[in-house]
Formats: sequence, C-alpha cells, structure tokens
Amino acid sequence: GVAVCSCARLDSRELTPLNPQALEIRARLDQIVFPDADLQEVSLTDALQFVSDTRRFTGGSNGVSMTASLGTVEYPKITLHRKAVTFRQLLDEVCRQADLVWWIGPQSIVIIPRSKAPHAS
Repeated sequence: GVAVCSCARLDSRELTPLNPQALEIRARLDQIVFPDADLQEVSLTDALQFVSDTRRFTGGSNGVSMTASLGTVEYPKITLHRKAVTFRQLLDEVCRQADLVWWIGPQSIVIIPRSKAPHAS
C-alpha cells in the first residue's frame, strides 16, 4: 500500500511521501531535536548542510541523507534562530525561506523548488 499522511501544519513544506517506510522515518526525524539552531545570512547549501548533519545529536556515523535538485537559481540567504526545534521543523523553515518543498524518498529526503513539485498544491 501507499503511505498517506497529512501535514500537521498547513504551512508545512513537506509533501506526502510515496514510500511505505516514510511514516517510520518521519517518526525518527521527529526524535532529532536541535537544542539551538542559529543561522545568520548563510547560503542555502550551508543551511541544508547544517540540517543534515545530525551526528552531534544521534551519535551515528552518518547524518540524514538529503538530495537537493536546486538548479542554477539564486536562493536567498537563510536566517533563523530557534531553540529545541525538531529536524522536520528546521527543514521546513529552511525550505519555506527558499521556496522549496521536500518529501521522504526511498533513499533520502528529496528537496526541490516548489515550482517543480509534481504533486504540490
């Protein structure tokens, strides 16, 4: 079957995942909490690197795998100051500022411009 989930917030940039393992992965991502996320005018690439590098919280050898198809567009600098924010909340905020969407794919989290989203509303 296909996993279907509704977004908890209407302003979420997360698209409905199409793979069955997504709900389990989503629950694991919600257990990753950044105690202090402080980014000031950083590039989108640096912001996504900050979000994906969860090793300092999970003790694992790898961060969260993300695949971004961003093209050659100039993206705005990312600024955010959040405390005790989950992985999904943080990724959502970065994607909102850059007008991107994301979903949990079979191999990694996939990030694309909102204008290119196949099933965005």
